[in-house]
Amino acid sequence: NYRSNQEILDLANAIINNTPEKYEKQLIGQRVKNELPQLIYVNDNKDEARYIFYKIWQYHMEGVPFKDMAVLIRNAQDSTQLELLIQEYSGKKTIPFQKFGGLKFLEKEICQDILAYLAILNNVKGEVFWFRLFKLLF
Repeated sequence: NYRSNQEILDLANAIINNTPEKYEKQLIGQRVKNELPQLIYVNDNKDEARYIFYKIWQYHMEGVPFKDMAVLIRNAQDSTQLELLIQEYSGKKTIPFQKFGGLKFLEKEICQDILAYLAILNNVKGEVFWFRLFKLLF
């Protein structure tokens, strides 16, 4: 709670106070931002990733360093679309990122196996890639 601004906590308080269980709690923050939380409607997780990517880039263009930004995600797998989008724009609009609490999508074993297979198709002399695929057989 100490990291959230009061506007976010006010929204959380309103949600808590309207639950049937009536959990008595009043969240109080130490920061006031004078900006109400927004509810953003998106069609799917690809649109959500595009929106987040755009907002990160927009804040960066307004002078916010990447190191001062964070995206909080409930499940590690929900970050896949955003990770892929960031990877797609590497070299064009590079956004450095670090993921905590799970592997990056492209670091997962299945992705590494597929990438090794594709690399062999491109270069049959790639010993490292052959070694990875042979490990799958044994």
